[in-house]
Amino acid sequence: MGARNRAGAILRGGFATACTATVLNQLGNSLQFVAVLWYAGAAGPLGITAVRVCDTLPALLFGLHAGLVADRRARGRTVVWTNAAAAAAVTPIAVAGLTGTVPVWSLAVTGFCVSTTVTYAAPALGAILPALVARDRLQRANAIMTGGKAVVGVVGQAAAAALLTVLVPGDFFVVNALTFMGAALLLTRLRTGAPVVVADSVPHIGFAAVRLRVGLRLAIAMLGLGVAVMTGIWTVAIVELARTRFGGAWALSLLLMASALGTVSATAFLGRLRPALPVRSSVAVWALLPIGYVLIAYAPSLPIALVGTAVVGATAAASIVLVTSAAQESVPADSLGRVLSLIYLANAGSKPLGLLLLGPLFTVLGVRTLLDAGGALILAASVLGTLHVRRATLRFRQAAAGHSARAM
Repeated sequence: MGARNRAGAILRGGFATACTATVLNQLGNSLQFVAVLWYAGAAGPLGITAVRVCDTLPALLFGLHAGLVADRRARGRTVVWTNAAAAAAVTPIAVAGLTGTVPVWSLAVTGFCVSTTVTYAAPALGAILPALVARDRLQRANAIMTGGKAVVGVVGQAAAAALLTVLVPGDFFVVNALTFMGAALLLTRLRTGAPVVVADSVPHIGFAAVRLRVGLRLAIAMLGLGVAVMTGIWTVAIVELARTRFGGAWALSLLLMASALGTVSATAFLGRLRPALPVRSSVAVWALLPIGYVLIAYAPSLPIALVGTAVVGATAAASIVLVTSAAQESVPADSLGRVLSLIYLANAGSKPLGLLLLGPLFTVLGVRTLLDAGGALILAASVLGTLHVRRATLRFRQAAAGHSARAM
């Protein structure tokens, strides 16, 4: 069966429904994201900061509990009700935006509520995926969903930038409320099989589930470190370089689009190629990040910086697809939600930490210095982590072989 036929086969049934709902959400969220930043900007930098903190805080506060809910409650119902709750959370601000002004505090509150529903939906939907897709196609399924969200995100943000001149704030929130409700209706069609039965004695968080999986545990930690450094340094660096070296807002837009293009390229590649060792690959792939950082830091022109930014986007996307697929393939169903919540926490929760810890360093250190230092840190962590995962894998295989020999 050719690659096109294989892709067509996977885009059917329950996975097609889940993928459509996810992409629909991304469209509404990307429109609202640009609108929120624009209108929050009326209150200055503090307004933008307040809105962004409220938007990212739920991943840190509720990420681990979301995994427990995904394992103790019907996952299909969880993804339906979280989308319906998000639609309800957006509706008041949509009405207010249609009839008058939108205060910054309401943007922050709405962002917190919507982000909370997403925090609970993410591990539940990820834990559903193995019931919708054959095990050998999980990586392709994750690549399709991640790449599709990246494409729709770029289109949505570009459309939002154009529509800001002709629409009022409420219009963006109305669209997002409709996308959440549409996703909820689509997800009611999912058939995920019998609910997972979890004993009351299971640990409430996913650390115990990965305690014996040294490689997966380290891959999740590497994801958190990589995303924190990427967000805390790269995000601020491209804004500064766009303002001071490459010509302003249009350059920033191109840099963000290049990152999305890198995401799409990585997911397209992983949709066709399945590494034999996904956990080790998810750690090793971070060694590409310093290449992107060097290209950005020493770029003599914007096109070179665009290539570097694409490498950064591809690195992060490849890591999240690989580690998510590895967890879905190897973790038992009764603890998969909690493990996926750890992955979500490492990915989403590390972003505000990276910004808070590394962003202020730009006041005392230059862009090039921080890009160099961040790249060196990630390279060292990736190499050491890859070697550690390799040793742990060898020890596990030797122990398994010894156990088999004793059993004979």
